[in-house]
Amino acid sequence: GRGGPKIIVDAVRLDDLDFGGPVDFVKLDVEGGELAVLRGGRQFRERFPHAIWMVEADEGLLADAGESLVDLDVAFRIPSAGVGLYTVVGNGWQSISAFTDMKGAYHKNVLVIPDAAGLSAGHLGEALGLTIPI
Repeated sequence: GRGGPKIIVDAVRLDDLDFGGPVDFVKLDVEGGELAVLRGGRQFRERFPHAIWMVEADEGLLADAGESLVDLDVAFRIPSAGVGLYTVVGNGWQSISAFTDMKGAYHKNVLVIPDAAGLSAGHLGEALGLTIPI
């Protein structure tokens, strides 16, 4: 593995947390453990289908965890109507068709925007002050 010795930490499934209201945005960056979080968040994703996700898609860290970019595609049901994927290219955001498009990419974050969010990447960019060419 990378980064030194492994440590054991207590974990709670995303499905077992009470957020006290709607969740609109999730940043998922757990050094290769993204799929474990998604597996523990199936009910969460059903409860909050409009939530926008920012997912780290690092093929090396996923491989260290026995996972892959293909597994991320499966978890988010990609390719699928109803979900837009975007990543940073240069100084802006670019649409991609699948997490597997991140193979060999320098920038590792993928923005997952479900149609249920009612927000296009362009509108999200305006809200965040970003340029998102589509």
